[in-house]
Order: sequence, then structure tokens, then C-alpha cells
Amino acid sequence: MALTDFLQGWEVWPTYEQFIQGGGKGLREALARIGGVQYWAKEMGLPGGDRPLGGVRHWTNDAIRAALANFFGDRPDWPSQREFDEAGLHALREALRHYGGPERWAREMSVVLAPEMARSTARPRPPVAKPADKSPRKWPLWHEQRIAAELEVFLRGRYEWPRHREFVETGRKGLYQAVLSHGGTHEWARRMGVKWVKRYGGLARYWTEERVRDGLAGFLDGRGHWPTASEFVQEGESRLLRGVRSTGGVERWAAEFGLRKATPSGHADARQTGRQARSPGAKNSGPTRRLWDDERIETAIAPLVGELGRWPTKSEFQRPGLRVALSAVYDHGGSALWQKRLGVSRKPFKGPLPDSRRWTDERVETELREFCRGRTTWPGQREFQARGAAALYHAACTHGGAQLWRERLGLQ
Repeated sequence: MALTDFLQGWEVWPTYEQFIQGGGKGLREALARIGGVQYWAKEMGLPGGDRPLGGVRHWTNDAIRAALANFFGDRPDWPSQREFDEAGLHALREALRHYGGPERWAREMSVVLAPEMARSTARPRPPVAKPADKSPRKWPLWHEQRIAAELEVFLRGRYEWPRHREFVETGRKGLYQAVLSHGGTHEWARRMGVKWVKRYGGLARYWTEERVRDGLAGFLDGRGHWPTASEFVQEGESRLLRGVRSTGGVERWAAEFGLRKATPSGHADARQTGRQARSPGAKNSGPTRRLWDDERIETAIAPLVGELGRWPTKSEFQRPGLRVALSAVYDHGGSALWQKRLGVSRKPFKGPLPDSRRWTDERVETELREFCRGRTTWPGQREFQARGAAALYHAACTHGGAQLWRERLGLQ
């Protein structure tokens, strides 16, 4: 049941990284232990389960270093091959052989590698013979006439292509796999005269502007005003609403479709219109962060920076009502970029200087992935502070900005 829920909407077997980003690392590792990935991919009727996890050509020194740091934790010794495989890291173990071998990485990660393990990884293992008494599984023969006949029955009364989960729950996994092997879902949807809908399980990182625009075109047809959030939910389009919010916000899309947000009385929301008309520096006001661009940020903060002759502190931004502008700075490159752009530096620090060299893009990404594991939304500053990770939040803001890391980690 957990695997069926996770694979909802997928047309190919997810990679190991996609399992992690979707909060299914434990599920992925359980699959590797119980039957193996290839078995479950075939059981669920999805292609791609036999590909290398990431492929050697996708691995880099930085990717290997980050994966090993996450896998090792605080352990002092090098894991066995079985531990790598049970954790679903067979591809990582194979990649090590092409990037210096376990000896090199054991030294770099400061762990102990047993001598016999170094010798065993230096030569390939002999192939494991398959049991002779186990006959191969016979799959039914599929041809286009049979596929068309079964789809005609299954699609009767539908106007959209079904989800993968519907094929599975109705005992049609074989039919779904046959569709993929004979042209794909897009081609068969066209043949059968139903609308093809590309689905990815609703993960925020797959909501593109094109997909949101197509979804809104059908949902807004015939409407005279922008729907409320409850209307989205009541009509089963809550995921579309999340896509709207993650690709520019309601204001952006309402303007593109020429619709105005409406109050219960049916009139345009004057409060929203007035809020947009206020100055970007007005205290506790201004449009949402998504509407800030570089020109607007510079217009808002340049007078304060020019007056001080240096980069203001956080409290100095907040006193004149520039809290939202500072948040926009973090989302558009970070404070270090804007200090360079405006030709100023920070106020000299009088306390003990921290070791700023320890924060690199690589380390920020590694620790953010660990901090945000299992999440689908970007944590706020208070959550970083509550969990003792204020330094990580500051590093993320100064190494590209929150928007960059939110997109890289696939979070809303």
C-alpha cells in the first residue's frame, strides 16, 4: 500500500534521489532488501527499474562525497558491500571504483577500511548462478488489437487518461505495461480519444508554468472572477492551487487570465488592490515576496544603504519597515550578492570572528538536504532557530538565497 501511494502518477520507476526527495528513503531501502528494485518495478508495471542508480557518468566527486557523508554518519569504519546494497547504494559503491576506489575515499572520509575489504573490491565478484529449478515467469502476449480492446472497456465513460494507480487497483498492471511498450500513454490517449494528463504525484518541483497554465485554462473556462481557495478544493483542484502558489502566486495568474479576485459579495477585493498600491518600503505591507524583482529591491533598499554607507544590520532593515525587502534580498541572490552590487560591506564585527570559510555551497546543500529530509515545504527562519540551525539558515541566505535552495531541493 505504501509503494502504491508513493508511485501514484509515475510512469517510470523513480530514481533513488527521487525516492529521497519524496520522503521515501526508508521505503526505497526496504524494497532493496525485500525482492530488489527490479522485482518491484516489474510488479508495479513501471519501466526503468533495471537502470543503474544514477549511472556512473552522473557521479561526481562532490556527489560521492555528499552521499558518503550522509551514509556514514558518525561510524568509524567502512561499511561492507552488503550494507551498501541494503541501503540502496549499489550504484554509489560501483561509482567508487571509478573515482579512486574505497582506499581513496576511506582516507578522505577518515574511516577505517579493512585490508580484506580493499582486496575484495579490487576485482569483480563472480556472477551468481540462478537456481536451475525456477522456471521463468510467463507474461501474457500483448498486441495492439488486444490493448485497444481492453482500453476501450476500461476507458468507457472517461474523458481523461487514468492514473497509474487506477490501472493497478483494477488489476490492469499488465495492460499499463503493455501501453508503455507499444507507444506510450500519450499515443494511446490520442488513439482512444481521451485527454492525456501528465501527472507526477503532485510534487511541487514538477509544477511548471506550462502545466499550471494548461490546468487553469480548463478550470477557469467560463468564470468571471478568480476562484477562491475553497472553490479549488471543492472541485478537486487543490494540487493545481499549490502549483499556482509555487509558480508566481495567485496575483500573477489572475492577471495573466484577466480575472480579479472576488469577495463573497462578488466585487473585486479592494483591500488586495490597495495593498498592491502601497510603497514597497511600507511597514508590514507590500505584495507577496514573489512579486519582488531586482529593480524593486534596489529601489527599496538603496536609500538606507546610501545613508549608512555600509550594509545595514537586520534590525536596521526592520526599523524603517524594510523587513519584507530584506526577505526578498535573501530570495534573490543573498546579501553577499547585493553588498557587491551596491558596493558596500558589512558593519565590522567586534566579537570573536567565526570561521566563515567552513561554509561552502557543497556543505550548505548537504546540510540542507539532511535538515529538510521528509519535508515538502521550505522551513521558516524560526524553525531553523528552534532546531539550533540558525547558522545554516544564514549560510543558505548568503550562498544563493532561499529561493535558489528551495528550487534545488524541490520544496514549496
